[in-house]
Amino acid sequence: MSEARYELVELLGAGGMGRVYRAVHHPSGEEVAVKLLHPEVREDPLHARLFLDEATAAAKIDDPRVVRLLDLGRDEGGYPFLVMQLARGPSLEALIDQWIGWRPIAAALVGTLEGLAAAHAAGVVHRDLKPANVLLEPMTGSAQILDFGVAALIDPLRDQIRDGVVGTPEYMPPEQLLGRGPFGPWTDLYAVGVMLAQIVRGRSPFADQESLSGLLIAKAHHLTPRALPGPREGLHVPPALQDLIERLLSPHPRERPRFAISVADELRRLAEQVVDEVPPHAVGIFESSESAQMTTIDTKSDPTQPGSITHPGLDLPFCLPAPVDIELGAALARLRPPPMVGREAERRALEETLDEVVRTQLPRLVAYVGEAGIGKSRLARWGMAHVERTGLMESASGGYDASGADLAGGLRHALRRLVGVPTEGWVDSWSWFSEEPGLDLDALVRYLRADDGDEPLAAEAVCQLAHATLRAVGRSRPIYLWLDDLAWARDGALDLALRLLEARDVPVLVVATFRPGAAQAPLVRERLETLLAHPRAAVTRLSELDLDARSELLSGLAPLASGIAASLAERLEGSPLLLEQLVRDWIDRGLLVPEGGALQTRGGASVDELLVERPLSALLADRITDVFEAFGERAALAEAVLGRAALLGGRFERSALVAACARRPSLAAVLDEVLDQALLLGVIRSQRGRVYAFDHGMLHEAMVARVERGDGSQATFVDAANGLQARYGKERPDIAALTSDLLWRAGERELAWERRLRAITRAAWAGDDFVAGGYLAVARDWARSDDARRAQVEHAEARVHYFALRYDRALTHLTTARELAEAAGDALLVWRCKGLEADVVFYQDRFARAETIAEEIWAGCVGEAIDALDARQQAAHRLADLAVLRDDLPEALAWFERATEVAEQSGKPWRVRVELLNRSEMLAAMDRLPEARALQAEVIARAKKERDDDGVMAASEAKARLDAVGGEAEAARRFLAPRVAEVREGGDAWRLTSLLLYLALATVELGEDASAAVEDFARAFEAVPHEEALTLHTMRALAGRLEDAGQFRLARRVDALLEARRAAHRAGFQEE
Repeated sequence: MSEARYELVELLGAGGMGRVYRAVHHPSGEEVAVKLLHPEVREDPLHARLFLDEATAAAKIDDPRVVRLLDLGRDEGGYPFLVMQLARGPSLEALIDQWIGWRPIAAALVGTLEGLAAAHAAGVVHRDLKPANVLLEPMTGSAQILDFGVAALIDPLRDQIRDGVVGTPEYMPPEQLLGRGPFGPWTDLYAVGVMLAQIVRGRSPFADQESLSGLLIAKAHHLTPRALPGPREGLHVPPALQDLIERLLSPHPRERPRFAISVADELRRLAEQVVDEVPPHAVGIFESSESAQMTTIDTKSDPTQPGSITHPGLDLPFCLPAPVDIELGAALARLRPPPMVGREAERRALEETLDEVVRTQLPRLVAYVGEAGIGKSRLARWGMAHVERTGLMESASGGYDASGADLAGGLRHALRRLVGVPTEGWVDSWSWFSEEPGLDLDALVRYLRADDGDEPLAAEAVCQLAHATLRAVGRSRPIYLWLDDLAWARDGALDLALRLLEARDVPVLVVATFRPGAAQAPLVRERLETLLAHPRAAVTRLSELDLDARSELLSGLAPLASGIAASLAERLEGSPLLLEQLVRDWIDRGLLVPEGGALQTRGGASVDELLVERPLSALLADRITDVFEAFGERAALAEAVLGRAALLGGRFERSALVAACARRPSLAAVLDEVLDQALLLGVIRSQRGRVYAFDHGMLHEAMVARVERGDGSQATFVDAANGLQARYGKERPDIAALTSDLLWRAGERELAWERRLRAITRAAWAGDDFVAGGYLAVARDWARSDDARRAQVEHAEARVHYFALRYDRALTHLTTARELAEAAGDALLVWRCKGLEADVVFYQDRFARAETIAEEIWAGCVGEAIDALDARQQAAHRLADLAVLRDDLPEALAWFERATEVAEQSGKPWRVRVELLNRSEMLAAMDRLPEARALQAEVIARAKKERDDDGVMAASEAKARLDAVGGEAEAARRFLAPRVAEVREGGDAWRLTSLLLYLALATVELGEDASAAVEDFARAFEAVPHEEALTLHTMRALAGRLEDAGQFRLARRVDALLEARRAAHRAGFQEE
């Protein structure tokens, strides 16, 4: 035991997780509070994590109304303990019971709300606020909030972790008690409502609930507490105070007040109107429910009553190790956030812009541009804290990483922060959305519920959803929307920012941060330049902090002895992040030691000597190295695991890392140990579920650079690519692009090239033209000196224009692609170019030309190569379509049978599935419905056996079409209605036309008004005709059913569509 110690002298209290002691720090003699975990739970990772979370939360708050964290230590067994300011005085609970008078109690509650405002601005939600956790200082009567044991941290750029049900049920809002919905300031404000009701009414609003189960049922059904007869005897309150209580106790978070400071201001004003004539006999009648003192630690634990805890006490006094000077310990230095220094002009300008948005209710954009670590994100975070602390705006944010994959949060995270993740009963809690025009609630629910492994929604669809959601939220209050590293966004955020400025229908300040030169793709650069040139946008380019600001930053990080901060500031320039890391590194390594109430250099060394021993350049690399050194002889295994994690992205799922290590058992064996050590040392952070992120982009980049320099980097890149594909599949365009990058860097050029082309095609097929353009830019760079690949790039770009219905541009690129392919001697690519040309001219209604090309391919493209078989199948398919337009269905069926034979030769199950479904629908168009159903059933059975999700969906769509034409209208509509919404979101206009037709037919068959459904289909058909055999057959059937139902106008509308296309068919076949 060192001379410095904490001497624990008195047990102050105990709970389900730990005990709190009064202690004396030696040699200073200062009295403090020390919190220890109970011996029986300190080995449990959940309780240990909650304990450390409490320290992290408390360290972030610097406000006199919140009990201050002084130290985080470890005992001789390595178990953590917390040292806090010793709060003195009675609890608010005792004062409510004794009734010392309305004014001091109301003032204490106002002080509590001001403390909450500071906590919320620091990103901390208490989650267990109650009268027992608020103490009043005896001399001043000021309130202090304590016990952040189950507090939650809100990271602007990361989704929340669902960590079970925590808190005291009496004071928990329904969404917290039921483990649903996000937590936030509204969580604590509900607890304030319960406390205010207890103060005013003399009893809990839930006093009638005698058990935890009764309370759970009441809150599960979103029951607002039954209004009591009125305030306690002798207390006269204005109706507005009763209304405030009811608003705070709303079962729906959006209906509660949003900001603690706003409630404090309102309560301070209303408190003046209260008349306190409470008689003596009314004192001491505080009434609560039986469940008021129960605390649920997590959903796996039984509720515990503090009074029933029988943990054996330790013999007092006993001692724990301590630093010589309290608050100078290394652990606390790591936990405390750095001060916001300098940037006065930028902060002043940001405040003025915030005020302008609030005043005018019009959007603005502020962009901060600067190198990594220069302070862009800190300035944006400061703005978020400012609007929370002052109640100016509601805030949300989304971040991106350089991979471009939709794995870094983005707009989905921002919207989840604003409106939550819908759970059971979401319709009631989202009723405030119902009047928002253009907002597809079902689509928004699917988007917010989506998992990281799900196929990303097209950027345009995300942009539309986000815009409508922000418009709905903006009706209540202005919005602060921070988009971090916006230049890397691929989810529609760039378009959203511009749309918000153009539409001027949302009171929002968009704060965008990005690095100079981050936008590599031409389309991205073009859009970013357009956004920044908008008259409602302002761009600020951040440079390094000046000398005074650097000195202030260093002094604020830790109590450095006189002269050290100034000396360091003079010698060091660079990013604020690295300056912070340097000071913390020196404290960790004992180069700065406590002495005389400040941190002095060890042994009186000069700053220059310390910079030689621990230079700035070594910081990030050494922070990573510390993780590996903890593994001793297994350091290489630890480095291999963390290297693969870094290549997965700045944010990664444990399941993807498991897949990346799957083929190397030695890595799989240490994987979780590596993650735990990286968490402990602050290299990564845990997010929701089993998702992790590197603590800063510079740490992520340092780890990637280490991989690139190391031995065996090729295997690391390949494993990471395989892990991503195993976790997310090979069809997602963002994953295909990311794996292609990794494989290219591994030297696996052919496989990388194949994945890159797949990424382009999948993005274009999904209607994501912007993303496809970005992928094309990379492919062009890779193909710069390779004519064969240049030809493939031109062909890929032609496909992008084809999917976007830009047929003339597609033909231009096809001409270039064919010329390059011929020059390179790539005969198969020439055939593929002809196949795509046949598709393009077919949709230009140039049917004779399409037929000539398709026949040429069928006759001339021979061989067993996959590309040759693909070209022949495509030609057979197109010739079948042309036979349909000639109304020669037997000939069309024969061509589909030939296409099936070729698909089977290719060995690609999905191609076989496509042609079998085509044959099924052809049979249905020929009124051979039983055969059609049998073939469709065969396809769905194959798809399920092969675990082909896309095949199951395609076969299910086909079944719905057969149901619609086969008289099973209800079954057809049950499938088609939600599927139409999904396809509309995805931007697949051709498929949408088909689905809308069958939905319209089902609606007519059910005897319902089909006007809207038919018009919806007609508009879609006019924009993008869908002319497969069953479609045309069904259109004729629909016209007939409408006529039978007396809907003659609608019948003529469908007939007119058919006749217009018949005229186009005649002209198209006569063209050549």
